Amino acid sequence: MFIAAIFNDYSSCHTSFSEGISSLESRDVDRAVECFSHALASVNDKHPNYRRYVSYYGVARVLQGQDDGVLYCRSAVSDKIRDGDLYMNLARVEWFLKNRRNTVLALQDGLKNDATHEGLALMWLRIGERKRKPVFFLPRRSLVNKMIGCMLRR
Repeated sequence: MFIAAIFNDYSSCHTSFSEGISSLESRDVDRAVECFSHALASVNDKHPNYRRYVSYYGVARVLQGQDDGVLYCRSAVSDKIRDGDLYMNLARVEWFLKNRRNTVLALQDGLKNDATHEGLALMWLRIGERKRKPVFFLPRRSLVNKMIGCMLRR
């Protein structure tokens, strides 16, 4: 699920970051990892764009098949910042790794911190909310819940 970033002002960003965004959009993931890595190496953790670089580097790493990329995305949002794109990246990565619960948590946190972010709201609508389990005390994947759930959907 690709939803474009809302952040479009790259004037304050390293040129490698802009190249990384272009590489991601053209699905050249290896080049994107290289560009984001270069942009990240060009700043320290006090730089205003540091978290943005970390987040996008994490996305590119996950798309490259490196599951540790999610750790980069998580660290980028660790201090309750108000940048919806960083939460969006975390939600994308969690969804890509099939972590629905973590995707929902990332979207909820993102919408709490940046309620006007269009991408977060759109992704929230696209993934939908799960309905309650038919038999609440049984696991969601139990045969009884699956059968009752199928009958209720008809």
